[in-house]
Amino acid sequence: MRPQDLIEKKREAAGNRSYSLSKYCLFRLLFLCCGFPILIAACQQCPPQRSERYCELRQLIKKNLHLSAHLVMAVDSETIEAVSKEVTEKDIPVLVELLSDEDAAIQFGAGGVLERFEEKALPALQEADRKVKQAVPHEISPGQVSSILIIRDTLEHIETRLKNKRPGN
Repeated sequence: MRPQDLIEKKREAAGNRSYSLSKYCLFRLLFLCCGFPILIAACQQCPPQRSERYCELRQLIKKNLHLSAHLVMAVDSETIEAVSKEVTEKDIPVLVELLSDEDAAIQFGAGGVLERFEEKALPALQEADRKVKQAVPHEISPGQVSSILIIRDTLEHIETRLKNKRPGN
């Protein structure tokens, strides 16, 4: 074989290898951006002493998170829509319980789904708000603060929506 042929063969091999490497890197990047969050959500264990339905709804919210503009997995209208299709009125107490989950995405997802139930969710939300108001302020953890805010925010959204639906408004 001539030296020029060997050089040409090495260039071809290097070119094919760089193409394969770039393809490999692209697949790795896609997995990290798309597959990894779904894999993590599927593998997360349910908090102890929680019902099976709590765990199912928690996993459903996690599975339906979407990549936000800030490149984090977040709750959006698609998340709320997808989860709403899978829940019924019987799930309202579980959704209220999810408002106290340690994961903020779960809290926001549960709050968004509860807003869809409107007046049907009001009694359970009002009861949760009453319990929160009875809590001693120095016993409230930082994680519970976001839960309190989401409960009150969800109540406010539902009440405003119902007020705007009434005749004469």
